[in-house]
Amino acid sequence: MRRLGELPLMAQPGKRWLYTTGSNVLGVLIARASGISLPDFFRARIFEPLGMADTAFFAPSEKQSRLAESYKPTERRLERYTTSPIAWKTPPRFPAGDAGLVSTAADFFAFSRFLCAVG
Repeated sequence: MRRLGELPLMAQPGKRWLYTTGSNVLGVLIARASGISLPDFFRARIFEPLGMADTAFFAPSEKQSRLAESYKPTERRLERYTTSPIAWKTPPRFPAGDAGLVSTAADFFAFSRFLCAVG
């Protein structure tokens, strides 16, 4: 963390929005402060209390058949990603604080209801 703080800024504050590094550092800080991994923290403090049984950093083998196909826009049409489901078949080496969760519509709805209730 100390060494990261010594890096020069990539842009002046207010000139460009660079949230990825900060979110990833926050994920590491959460894991260190809680004494458990970021996936375990998310599961215990967010997913389980909200009833989000299908949200994680990967889909275990028994849930992989439920993954939807992913598509990317091209100049003429949508094209199916051929690698996206593979990315969620095993736990990531570094569970990022800014991305990487796989979920279901029902879990996303549960999280959305929570946000509406606190907002």
